[in-house]
Amino acid sequence: MAAFLASVSLKSSAVRRSEFFGTPSAVSPQRPPQDKSVQFTVSSEWSKVCSDTELAEGERKAVTLNGKPILVAKVKGKLYGVSSVCPHLNLPLKRGPIDADEASIICNFHRSKFDLESGKVLCWSESVFGIPGTQVLGNLIGSVKKETPLATYPVKLENGDIYVDA
Repeated sequence: MAAFLASVSLKSSAVRRSEFFGTPSAVSPQRPPQDKSVQFTVSSEWSKVCSDTELAEGERKAVTLNGKPILVAKVKGKLYGVSSVCPHLNLPLKRGPIDADEASIICNFHRSKFDLESGKVLCWSESVFGIPGTQVLGNLIGSVKKETPLATYPVKLENGDIYVDA
């Protein structure tokens, strides 16, 4: 009798499993093999921003490419492409000071500093408008959002013209 009850219990449990998984298997439902390969699509959208002569040393140019606000800067002869929006509070970096020695840009509003090459955060929300004595408030504002690097974009100089891949 016990063997009969165990058999009935196994069969009813297998039926429930097969109904749940949608397979007719009595003991172990068979699942279709999963494709674990990952496919990437790489597209390049190089857009001309300006001629090299239009961007003087230490200057920057704000453009919008494919809906992305981008800042192109020339620092010590090297070209950089970064988001023109600070990742902290989405405030503009268009007029943020550029530190040529560090190749970095500083947000005018809360003094966050970002590396122009990698976008790495060098300083996160140091103060408010650079006003001395506002470091505590700057730190409080900084806690609103975790440190986030600045988006960067590849830049190239080709035939005297500056292009950005965005």
